[in-house]
Amino acid sequence: MFEAILCDMDGTLIDTEYANAIAYCEALNKYGVNIDVHEFIDRYLGMSWREFIPLICPLIDEDTATDIARDKKLIYKNKLSLTSVNLNVIQMIGILKARIQLRSATLVNIKQPMPFL
Repeated sequence: MFEAILCDMDGTLIDTEYANAIAYCEALNKYGVNIDVHEFIDRYLGMSWREFIPLICPLIDEDTATDIARDKKLIYKNKLSLTSVNLNVIQMIGILKARIQLRSATLVNIKQPMPFL
């Protein structure tokens, strides 16, 4: 029997890929960098912004890259309607909760809004 099951929320319990990609594309667009959302997903999704921003726009300095990442966070808050719950994982947790105790944990900064929790 299981003693614990760990599930990451971002990308496991909640599918946030498209919302993240759209938010990054819109943030980059504000700085004159146009990239198709599907190209972004294919090439850069899963990478840290510190990795992919220099690849997309090698002439942008670190301060501007940080500004793009900050803008993405602000844009992302308005893209939550583009996320979806992974119902298969939720169903599995629902079945298991009758047999094991459930706990949740997050790495989200407690000072930030937590729209999913």
